[in-house]
Order: sequence, then C-alpha cells, then structure tokens
Amino acid sequence: MFTDGGPGTKVWLCPGTTYRITSTIAFTAADQQLATLGYKSGSERAVLKIDNPALATAIQGDCRRCARVAIRNVIVDGGRAAFGRVREQHAPGLVVLGGNEGQSVRESWITDPRGFTAIHVREGDKLSCKGAVIERNEIGPVGEEYDPAVDGPDPEMSPLGRPLADGISIACRDSVVRDNKIWDCTDAGIVVYCSPGTQVAANRIMTLRRSAMGGILMVDATPFDGDYSGVVVKDNILDAASRAMRVGVGVGLSILSDDIDTILRGGSVISNVLKGMYMGFGIAAAGLKGWTIRDNHSDARHQGKRSPRCFDEPVNPAPTRFLYHAETITESKIQDGFVDSDFAYIVCIDGLEDGTEVHADELDDVVEEAPEAAAPPPPPAAAGAAAGAADTLSTGSDVLDGILHHSQARLLEGIADMGKYIDALKRAEQPPRGAQAHAEAEADPRSLA
Repeated sequence: MFTDGGPGTKVWLCPGTTYRITSTIAFTAADQQLATLGYKSGSERAVLKIDNPALATAIQGDCRRCARVAIRNVIVDGGRAAFGRVREQHAPGLVVLGGNEGQSVRESWITDPRGFTAIHVREGDKLSCKGAVIERNEIGPVGEEYDPAVDGPDPEMSPLGRPLADGISIACRDSVVRDNKIWDCTDAGIVVYCSPGTQVAANRIMTLRRSAMGGILMVDATPFDGDYSGVVVKDNILDAASRAMRVGVGVGLSILSDDIDTILRGGSVISNVLKGMYMGFGIAAAGLKGWTIRDNHSDARHQGKRSPRCFDEPVNPAPTRFLYHAETITESKIQDGFVDSDFAYIVCIDGLEDGTEVHADELDDVVEEAPEAAAPPPPPAAAGAAAGAADTLSTGSDVLDGILHHSQARLLEGIADMGKYIDALKRAEQPPRGAQAHAEAEADPRSLA
C-alpha cells in the first residue's frame, strides 16, 4: 500500500485487530504514516505480530525518501517468545527508522524483538538523520538475560544469537526521546550513539522481571566521532524495582570495556532520579571532556556482586551512587558526591536478588504475563498496591477482559499519578507520564504481508 500510494499515504489499521505479518512493512516515501484508525490507545490499538521464523524487522522506514514517516498508536510484537532469537551477530531491530528527518514513533507499544533492539533510529549513510521523535511509548519486555551455561563465555557470540537487547537505540541529531515507559530491557533501556543535540527526558526505565546491563547508556564514540555536544539526559527515573540494573546512567567507553583513551565530548546529565532495591552503580562516568553532570539524586540501594566476567585489573570498587574516574575527565562540571576510582567494564556485576520471585508489594509497576497465543503481555499497571487485582479480572471473554483491564489500568494510573504528583512536590520535580492501558484482546487475524 505504501508503494502504490506514494508520498503522504496513511495506512489505517482496524482498532483491536491483530495482523499477523510474514514480511516487513516498509515505508517508501515522505510523510507516510502507519496508525490505528482514530489513534486509539490501550487495548483498542491494532497489533502487528510477527508470524515468520525468518523475520526480525516488522516496520522499516530508513529509506532515502522516507522523511517524516510516522508510526502511531500501534502494538508491535516481535515474536521472540514464539520464534527465538535471530541467529545473526548483527540482528536488526524490530522497528527500524533513520537516515532522514522528522521521523516519529508515538503512543505505541513495542515488545519482544528478536534482534538487538526494539526501536533503532539509524544515522544514515551520510549521517543524515535528524529530528526524530520517540515519545509516549511503552517498550518492553525486550531480550533475554545472559546465561553463560546456555550462551557461552561471551553473549555477543552465543550460538543461539545475542540474548541481550535494547529498548531504544538512537543515532540521530537533534532528536527527542521523552515520556516513554520502558521495562525489562536486558541490555539497556536507552542507548544514545552520540546523536548531537538530542534530548532524552522524562522517561521511566524499570527492571521488574528481567535484569538489565544499564538504564541509559552513552558509551559509544561512533558514528559521530565521540560528539555528544548538546545531548541532554534530564529528569529520567531509573528504577531497579525487582531485578538488577547494573548501572543507571553510564557515560564513557569504560562502562563496557577497558578503553580510557577514547574521549566523548559535550553532553549533560541533569536531575535524574535513581531508585529501587537492586541498583548497581547509579551514575558512572569516565573518558569525558566538556560534560555537565549535576543535580542527580539517588534513593536506591546500591548493591551487586563481582562476577567472573570482571577484569583482573583494575579491580572495580563496590557499587555506589556516583562513580567517576577523575583522571580521564577534563573541562567538565561534576556534582559533589562522586567517588573517584579507576574502573573497567563495571557492568560485570550480578544482582544479589538473582533467582528471587517478584512480590507485588515490592513493585511500583507489575507486568502480568499473558498466554502465549494471545497479544503481547500487557504493559505495567501503575500501582503496586493493587497489583494482585489484575489476576481476578476474568470473564471468559477476551474482549470483556480487555475492557476491564483497560478500565482498571486507567484507574490505577490516576492513583499512581496522584502519588507521583505528591512525590514531585516534595522533590520539586515533574512526574513522568503514566503508561498506556493494557492490551490483551486479540481479534480475528489478518495479514499485511
């Protein structure tokens, strides 16, 4: 339809309908849009569900002519639970955009990619990507936890394909990643590949049933040669609620390696909040020039145990709120309270909670797993106190159950938002926007192949 329609084509999907796709939906021209009719939310959004063991990318919009293409109000299920990982070293993302200007993903739920990330915004062959907007989405769960017994000594070389995956991977100038709720991304919730001028703001990243290497990572010098000028990571909440988050915000190559020679330039990390019982290092920084790190706060418990994957030298310090290697940081403004230490590959720690069960009273948000044959598992409801109530909502009708879950989620969101507002008054912060409602109902399948 996009090929035949040309620039400006809008493809409307029927609300509440699941479309099983066997080939990639590809944008082909400028200003095209894929959306649920009426821009529905929650369980009324259309579901695009991969139904092909050879397919990893559901939607692709990184063509040379794809300026301002948009994805709105849809659910995209990558099918890793059904088909497993893609056994390629560089498996593609579930939603792939980039190489152009003004592209967007809004108010959608992206889950269970088979490749390395849920949303990939590429820089383009000539670093031409700019002005992408990724906002008000729900992303998760994403990837599988690394298991040396299954994957071998290096997750990158696992015979089953790479287990870990990111929520959002962005390499695009002057972009915005904001107000997204992201959970259970086993690599990192958000990875910023330089992306000069980009703002990452008011996102909430949680570990509920799967551990994560990191919350927000800026640990690459490519593809913009270490240029993070104008990048602002601000007002995000990193919540290690019930599984390990090994580092909340990581800045510099030595987060994932022993490289202290490569320098990342510019950028700011401001007014982010760390919380949860299972946080490793809160903010860790090394190999920087011209950065500002200020007004960040931790209410988390910082813990973790050294694993065999750690290097022998240097010996990393114990997990702490704020860590930096001062010798490798120049012309930067760093808030008080940072511990100065040499370190390398600090994500080599394991959480002390590994193997424990999730308890409702431990969580601010809970994921309720859905049957394998249904739509993807619903996003976290927004009130831990009432988490158990979701298990009782069963009428025998998927449609009615979806309506009940939707209503419950909206009510719980209201309660949670009030609590967040009260907390925000105490901290003088703006609370993040709540998640969209549950998405469980599955109607008659159709094909967009």
